Order: sequence, then C-alpha cells, then structure tokens
Amino acid sequence: MDTTTHTTTANADALASAPLDTLQTDLSVRTGRGINAMIAGVILWTLFGIAGAVVADEFILALVYVFGAGLLFPLSLLVAKALRLDTYAKGNPLGPLAGILGGCRSCSSR
Repeated sequence: MDTTTHTTTANADALASAPLDTLQTDLSVRTGRGINAMIAGVILWTLFGIAGAVVADEFILALVYVFGAGLLFPLSLLVAKALRLDTYAKGNPLGPLAGILGGCRSCSSR
C-alpha cells in the first residue's frame, strides 16, 4: 500500500469521528468553497460574450448558448483539478450530504 492511500484512509477514519465544525472546515478548505464553479462561469460568460459579438445568426448563437451551458460542470471540474481542489471531498462524511443538497437545490422550482 502506498503512503497516499494510507494517509487518505487515516484522514477518513479521523474525520468520521470529528466534531461538526471540524468537518465543515475540512469540507470548505478541500472544495475551495465553490470557487472552481465561479471561475468556470466567468470563463463561459466571457466566451458567450465573444460569441455574441462574432456570430450574427441568432439561431446559431442560441445553439452556442444552449450547448455551451452544458459545459459549466465539466469546465468547473477541470478548473478544480488545475487548482488541486477535491471537488467531492472524499473521506469527509459531509461530502455526500453536500452533493445531495446541491442536487436538490438545483432541481427546485424556485
């Protein structure tokens, strides 16, 4: 077993019994508090602005917007990788909960 796997397992065991404020801090630090999604959004909106200035056909521009919006999540994963963030907070018990709540929030009709 290599040392990174051993360290990750040890951290996961330690986090399983950690107090809530420690878990929240760990989740916040490891995920970067969503900065990767914000950076990806800025990149996409910049590209959308350039496309709006360059593309004259409204139908083509609408397609660029629709399919380009689908790139937000994959682009945010790439940004997280470049920033060395742990998007899924592996080993933190709050990680899956944050994912479920984020999914519920995105599906709400508000």
